Amino acid sequence: MNQPLRILLIDDNPDDRLLVRRELEKVFPRLQVEPILDEQGLTRALAAGGFALVITDYHLHWTNGLAILQAIKTRYPDCPVIMLTGSGTEEIAVEAMKAGLDDYVIKSPRHYSRLPVAVQGVLERVRQRQAVQEAEAQYRRLFEDVPIGLWRTTPEGRFLDVNTAYIQMLGYPDRETLMASCTDTLWVHPQDRQYWKDRLEREGVVCNFEGELRCWDGRVIWTRSNSRCVRDKEGRVLYYEGSEEDITAQKQREEALQRYAKRLEMLREIDQAILTARSLDSVAWDVLQRIQVLIPYQRGSVVLFDFAAQEAILLATHTRRETRWGTGARIPLDMLWIMKERLQKVFVIEDIRALSHPSPIMQALQKEGLRSVLSVPLVVQEQLIGALNLWSDQPDAFSSEQVEIAADVASSLAIALQQARLYTAMQQEQDRLKLLVDIATGTISTLDLESLLDHLLRRLVDITPAADIGVIFLYDSQTRMLIPQACVGFDEEAFKQMRLRPGETISGTVLQTGRPLLTKSREETARFQAALRPANARLFRQATRGIPIQSVICLPLQTLDQQTIGTLALGSSHSSFHEEELFLLEGLAAQAAVAIHNVQLYRQIRQHAAELEQREYMLLHRQEALQAVYQMATTINASSSDICAQVAEHLVRLLQVPRVEIECQERGGLQTVSRSLLTEENTWPEEAPLSTADIPIKTGTGQRIGRIRITYPAAQPLTEEGYQLIEIFVRYIAYEMERQALEEQLQRAREMEVIGRLAAGVAHEVRNPLNAILAVSEALFQDLADRPEYQPYLTHIRTQVDRLAVLMRDLLELGRPVQTTHLHRESLPALCASALELWQQSPLAQTHPVHLVQPAEGGSLELRADRARLQQVVMNLLDNAAQHSPPEREITLAILPPAGGMLRVQVIDQGTGIAAEHLPHIFEPFFTTRRKGIGLGLSLVKHIVEAHGGTIRVWNNTPPPGCTVEIRLPQLEETHETAYSPGG
Repeated sequence: MNQPLRILLIDDNPDDRLLVRRELEKVFPRLQVEPILDEQGLTRALAAGGFALVITDYHLHWTNGLAILQAIKTRYPDCPVIMLTGSGTEEIAVEAMKAGLDDYVIKSPRHYSRLPVAVQGVLERVRQRQAVQEAEAQYRRLFEDVPIGLWRTTPEGRFLDVNTAYIQMLGYPDRETLMASCTDTLWVHPQDRQYWKDRLEREGVVCNFEGELRCWDGRVIWTRSNSRCVRDKEGRVLYYEGSEEDITAQKQREEALQRYAKRLEMLREIDQAILTARSLDSVAWDVLQRIQVLIPYQRGSVVLFDFAAQEAILLATHTRRETRWGTGARIPLDMLWIMKERLQKVFVIEDIRALSHPSPIMQALQKEGLRSVLSVPLVVQEQLIGALNLWSDQPDAFSSEQVEIAADVASSLAIALQQARLYTAMQQEQDRLKLLVDIATGTISTLDLESLLDHLLRRLVDITPAADIGVIFLYDSQTRMLIPQACVGFDEEAFKQMRLRPGETISGTVLQTGRPLLTKSREETARFQAALRPANARLFRQATRGIPIQSVICLPLQTLDQQTIGTLALGSSHSSFHEEELFLLEGLAAQAAVAIHNVQLYRQIRQHAAELEQREYMLLHRQEALQAVYQMATTINASSSDICAQVAEHLVRLLQVPRVEIECQERGGLQTVSRSLLTEENTWPEEAPLSTADIPIKTGTGQRIGRIRITYPAAQPLTEEGYQLIEIFVRYIAYEMERQALEEQLQRAREMEVIGRLAAGVAHEVRNPLNAILAVSEALFQDLADRPEYQPYLTHIRTQVDRLAVLMRDLLELGRPVQTTHLHRESLPALCASALELWQQSPLAQTHPVHLVQPAEGGSLELRADRARLQQVVMNLLDNAAQHSPPEREITLAILPPAGGMLRVQVIDQGTGIAAEHLPHIFEPFFTTRRKGIGLGLSLVKHIVEAHGGTIRVWNNTPPPGCTVEIRLPQLEETHETAYSPGG
C-alpha cells in the first residue's frame, strides 16, 4: 500500500485524539489523521472527500455519534465508520450497528490497543466488498449475454435474478415487473411446480423438465428447464437456479398428432358402441362424454325429432349449468331455430348476440351465458332423425377441424340411435309382461305399508308408457281426509302436505263416487284441478313444478266388501291415456286394494298387542326402580359419581333407550356420567333418528344442580310411565347430592375456622413489627434523601415490607368467610366490567390489553354474590394472566352462556402456559413459579369462588400458547321453573 491512509478523527478531547493517533501510527506508518472539532470542519471534510475511514466519539459538544454516522453514510455509503466512545450504552451500540456502523470500540486504556485491529478488519472488509462487486459485474455481463433464459429463485418462489432472454421469453415489459412477480403465478398447473420442486430438493438436479408457463400477455407456452438446488454447508436450501427453453412449437405439433389419434380412437369406440347399442339415452350420453375430449364445450345435447307430434325430445344433455332445457324435455318444433334452416346441413353460429331475430330457445340459452353453437344433423338413409348440438360460452369457439370431427361422430351416432330404437321397442314389450308378474308378486310379499305402496306405484308407472307421474291417497276415517302416501314424479315434500276432502279434484271425486275416472285433455284435467282449495292448489303447483298435466287415470282402491280405502292416480304431461290402459289398471288396482287392507289390519293387531305389552312392562320396571333406589340408599359412603353411574345403568336397562347421561354440579366441577346400549354388537340403526329429553335435578330449595339427559328413538317418545320412573331417580339423586354438599360445607367451615384463627393471630403478631419497620424506613428515606448510595438499600427495605403487608392481607382474606349479609343480587357482566375498569388502573394494564367478550343472547346472567370479593377474584386472575404473558399480548375476559344452572367466566392469556407437573398444585397456598411471587393469589381466588358455591379449574390452551382459567358460579334461579312434560 503506497497510498497514505487518510482518516477523519471526530473527538472533542485532545488527549483522546493523541492516544488514537499514537495507537494507529504503530500499525499504519503512512497515516494522515484529520481532526474534526466542530460542525463546520465536518462539512468541509465531507465536501472535500478523499478519506478512507472515519473514527468518531458518541458524545460531542455540538452533536452525537449517530448523527455523524447518518451524515457520512448518506453521502459516502461505502465509507467505513468506527465509533470510539466511553459514554455509550448497549442500546446506542445496537442502534448504531443497525444504521450501518462498521465497528464499536470502548474508549478505555485497555481497549485502545484494539483500535488498530478494528481499523485493519474494517479496511479488509471494504477491500473484499470491492472485489465481490467487481466479480458480480463480470458475472452479470456473462449472465445477460447468454441467449437462453436463466433464472434464480428462493424456495418460496420469489425471483432473485433473471436475464434478458428469460424476460423476453415470458413477454414481460422489463426486469422489475418480472422480479416483482412470483413463480407460482407463472405455472399454469401448480401441481406441476410442486412435483418439480419435490424432485429438485430430493435429487438436487432436474433435467429436461417440461411444463406450461403463463406469459405477461396471458399466452401459455411450453418450456423445457434444467435446474439445480443450491444448499449451504448444513444442507439447508439457499436457492434454485436453472435455464429455460421455449418448446411451444414442438408441443403444438405433438398435440396435433395426439388429437388425430384420439379422433380415430373415439370413432372406433363409437363404432363399437353401435354394435352393442341397447339404449338410446346411454348411446347419446356416451357420445357426449367422449366428444368433449376433442371438442371442449359448455353444453352438449342430442335431440330426436318427432315430426308426427311436431316435437323435439332432448335425449341427453351434458352441462354443468342450471337450465330449463334438461334431459327429457320436449320442445315444439316451431320453437327450434334449426327448423328454420336447411335441416341436413352442418350449421355454425359464431355469435348468438349477432343474430337479428333469435328464436325463443336461442334467447333462453343466451341468458345462460352461451355465445356460439355447432349443430350437426343426424341422418339415417336420407331421413333426418335428430341433431347433435354443441354450445360454448365463447364466440367463434369451434374450429374447422372440430366441425369435421363433429360431422364424423354424427354419422356414427345416427346409425347407433336407429339401432337402439329398434332394440328398445322390442324390450318394452318384454318388460311390460315382466312388470305385470312383478306387481302381482309384490302385493303379497310384504307387510310393510310404505314399501308396498312405493313398489306398487313405481311398477304401475313403469308399465304404463304414457305415465310419468303417479300418486296414492289413503282415506283417514278420523279426519275424513285423503292423506297422500306415495308419489312418483312429484316434489315429495310439497305433495305430502296436501289433505283432500271427498269430492275435491279428481281423487276426491273418485273417492266419493267409487268409480274410475279418465281425463283425456289438459282442459278437462284443469277443470277438476280448479276445485282445489287455495292451500292445496299452491301445494299442487309446487309439487308438479308448474308443469301442466294433460291426461289422468284415477281408480278407487276398494276392498272385497266394496269399502273404498283410497285412490290410485296416474298422470301424463305429454300425451293422453286410452281405454285399454284403464281396463288393465282396474284389475291391478283391485289386487292392490286387498293387499293394502290386509297390511292395515295387520298393523292394527300389532299396535294393540304392543300397547298391552308396554303397560305390563312399565309396571314391572316401576317396581324394579323402587327396589334399586332402596338398595342404593342403604349403601354406605357411596360417592356421587357411583350414585350417578348406578342410576344411569338402571335407566338404560329399565327404559331400553340408547343412552343416558347424568350431569351433576359438584365441588370439583360439572361431573358427567354416561351409560349406553350402543356397543359394537348392539348398534342403533342409522335410519332410526334419535331425540333427547332433559329432566332437571333440583334440591329441596329449588336450586338446579344437574340434569338427566335421555336419548330415545324419535319414533318411540318417552311415555308418562317412563317419566314417572325417571322422577323416582331424580328425587333420590337430589337428596344424596344435597346431603353430601351439606357434609362438605360443614367440613370446610371447620377447616376455614382454624385457618382464620391462625391467620388472624399471625397477622396480629407480624403487623406491629412491620409498621415499625415501615416508619423507620420512611424516616431514613427523608434523612438520606441526598445520599444516592443508600437509595437501593432503602428501596429494597420498602419493597420487602410492602410484600409482607400484602402477605398478611391475603392471609386474613383467606381465613375470612363470606358473610350472607354481603350477598346481593348482581349482574355478572356488570360485575366483570367494573372489575376490569378497576384493574385498568394498575401498571400491568398499560402493557397488556384486555378484551371483554359477552354472550350475544342467552338466559339470565344474575347471581347472588359479594360484589367486592368477586371483583377481587377477576382482578387477581387478570394480574396472574398478565404476569405470565409477554407485553402487548391480548388477554380475553369471556362471559359464556350459562350451562347446567351455572354461570361461566373464562380468563384466557397467550403466555407460556403451565407445566404439567405444576397443574395439580397451582391452587395450593404458597405455591408459585414466579421468583417474586407469594403464592396466595390463586388460593385466595379458589377460596372466594368456593365460598360462593362455585368451582374453578385451569388448563393449557390447545393449540398453544397460553392457558385458560374458568370459574363457575351458581346462576340465580328464576321465580318460575319451566315444567317438563312427557315426550319433550
